[in-house]
Amino acid sequence: MARRYIVDGLDVPVSAQGKFSRVIAWSDPGGIDTLYKAKKYNRPRGRKIEKVVFHWGGDTPAGVAETLHGRGLSTHLGLDDLEIHQFVDFADQAWHAAGANKNAIGLDINERAQTKRKSRQDKEGDVVAVVKNTTGRGDKKTLSLDPTTAETVREFIRDMSQAFGIPIKVPVDAQGNYFFGVMTPEEIARFKGFMGHFHASFNKWDIAPWWAQIFDPLFDSGEASGFPVVGRAKSEKKSEPSVPGETSPVADLPGRAPTGGGMEKETPWLEIGIGVGALALLGVIGAVTATAIWYGRRSRSKRKRRRRR
Repeated sequence: MARRYIVDGLDVPVSAQGKFSRVIAWSDPGGIDTLYKAKKYNRPRGRKIEKVVFHWGGDTPAGVAETLHGRGLSTHLGLDDLEIHQFVDFADQAWHAAGANKNAIGLDINERAQTKRKSRQDKEGDVVAVVKNTTGRGDKKTLSLDPTTAETVREFIRDMSQAFGIPIKVPVDAQGNYFFGVMTPEEIARFKGFMGHFHASFNKWDIAPWWAQIFDPLFDSGEASGFPVVGRAKSEKKSEPSVPGETSPVADLPGRAPTGGGMEKETPWLEIGIGVGALALLGVIGAVTATAIWYGRRSRSKRKRRRRR
C-alpha cells in the first residue's frame, strides 16, 4: 500500500501498512484547496521538516479549512478517521502554532475533546467515552479519541518518520514521564519529533488529553522515545495575551513580534498607537487654545469696564 505527500510540488511516496489508505492533496479530485488558494503561509529559505505539531479542530477537514481561512491562518493537514487531506505543500510554512511553525508540519485531528460534543460524535459513529483528564491542561473530564482515528494518527507518525526522518520522539520530564508543560523557545527550536500545540502555549491544550492514548502503543512497541525538557515557568503565562479564538500574533512571520501564545491576525499596533497619540495631542492643543481664547476675552472685557469708569 502506498501513500504520498507533496513537497515542493513533488510526490513523496510512503509504503506503509494499516487501514489508513489515502492522502488527498488539494489538487486531487475531492481535494480541499481553500487554504492553498488563500496563501496564508510563506516559504522561508532553507526550510527543513523536523517536527509535527498536533492540533484539534473542526468536525471535518473541510470544516477546519474554512475556520482557519476565516482567521487568516493555515495548517498542512486535516485528519478524519481513515483519510488525511493535505491543504498546503510541505515546503511552505503554514501558520498554525506561534513560535513553533519553523520547520514544522501542522496536523489538525478532526475530533473534539469537550464532553458536550459526545452525542454529536456518537451520531457520527465515533467510539468515544467520557474520561478523566489527568494532564492538568484543559477540562477535568474530556472525550477519548476514537480508536480508529488514534491508529490513523500513529500510521501518520510512522509515515513522517519513514519519509522525512522525523524521529518518533516526544517531550518528557526529568523522570521520563510525558511532559505536559510549555517548552521554552530554545527547546522548541532544538526539538525534532512530535509535539502538541499545548507544548508551545499556556493558552492551548490541544491535544493533551489524547497524548497517552496515541503514544503509549508506540512506546510499548519500542518505536518511540523521549526528548527531555525543562520547560517554561507557569508564572510566564501572565505574559501571554488572552483573546478569543486563536490567540496572539504568529511569532515567526515577517512583521510580527513574539508574544508566546497561539495566533491571531496581524494587528498594526504601532500605527494604532501613533494614531491614538496624535489624537490625544490634538485634544490637548485644542483645550489649551480654547482656554487661552477664553482668558483673552475675559481680560479685554475687564479693561473695557475700567475705561468706562
